[in-house]
Amino acid sequence: MTDKQRIINCLVANNLHSQLLIDTCLDLNEKNALQYLVWISMPEIKNNFIWEEFSNRPYSEIIDILIKAIDTRDATIKNQIIAKLDKDYNLTYVDYREDLSDRPNDLQKVFDDQSLESLQEKIWNWYEEQEFHSMNEAIENLKLTNEEQEWIDDDRNYDIIRDTIYDRNDSDPTTDILKNTKVNVRIELCSNYDIMPSAHMYSQTGYQYEDIFKQIVDALNLNPRKLQKLMQADWLDTGPKLNWPIKKQRDWMEFVKYEDFISELNESVGTCNHLTFMATLDCVDLRELEHEEQIAITIPAGNTCGLFDDSTWSWSMMECTLLRDFSVILKQPLDSVHDYYELYIDHSDRWYGIDEVYWMTQEVWGNPIKLLNLPF
Repeated sequence: MTDKQRIINCLVANNLHSQLLIDTCLDLNEKNALQYLVWISMPEIKNNFIWEEFSNRPYSEIIDILIKAIDTRDATIKNQIIAKLDKDYNLTYVDYREDLSDRPNDLQKVFDDQSLESLQEKIWNWYEEQEFHSMNEAIENLKLTNEEQEWIDDDRNYDIIRDTIYDRNDSDPTTDILKNTKVNVRIELCSNYDIMPSAHMYSQTGYQYEDIFKQIVDALNLNPRKLQKLMQADWLDTGPKLNWPIKKQRDWMEFVKYEDFISELNESVGTCNHLTFMATLDCVDLRELEHEEQIAITIPAGNTCGLFDDSTWSWSMMECTLLRDFSVILKQPLDSVHDYYELYIDHSDRWYGIDEVYWMTQEVWGNPIKLLNLPF
């Protein structure tokens, strides 16, 4: 390898390999090529040292000096450009009309996975092109000297400045679009017991404090014996009272009124009922779900619940008003691994939704649930 080629390799290795520089070196003899390289990379040598003295040094020593000089020049130009950058950038813009209300299945996956990761990745993909153009526009708007422009024309240097701008990006399209999104949700008690049948079916068999019915009564913290007396007064068959234990500790701690619950039983026409709560969700609260975590929710007092059959388009009144906040941990096993609370975005593809069946006004859905993340 000739010394001239080593000089050219030095240019290439240090991001100074514009075609103009390489062509210039090729047109000169070795000594003049080295002198030219010194002049562009180490002006202090040109101005403060005698060239002949410097050029008499061994080529290996000269090239080592040049490499350090080029690195210094490279860092100086880079720092000059970075100093011209803004302290922060907003690379994406989310319009106030953009939301996820028309993408219920994407929101449902957040609760299925108990993680925001898949939705966050999808949102970033939507805004990736906007972000890319914003970074390029920011670089184009910089007022650069010819030397700085030549440096940044190298793709590797361009990427350095673009990455710096990205690191100063304050925009967060995930948070912005979630702030714009509010959806209706239903929280269901999933059970391993036999299905909760309709009022008509119970009129044939009578009610017993067992299986799915017991699970619902316990969830609502109702006193079984007190409930039985009120059901009998409403002409509902409840069998022997010995099967309905007295649990006085539940008195005044019930989640719904006994009369509301009995009305719900009487109006139930579904053949596969679930205890179902209605609420809304301010989706910005999902922003805290960075990684897989258990999700605890609180349904506020004043919201309603009832018996809903999401598989056969059947319903009851859904008018049991919560007397106090109702808190659960989603997907946490209760009596068995098949007994747990599940949250559904009402317009998702998970069975029939309450809105599809009732066509309710928005006010009926009540207030938003509160989310709390718990580590596994």
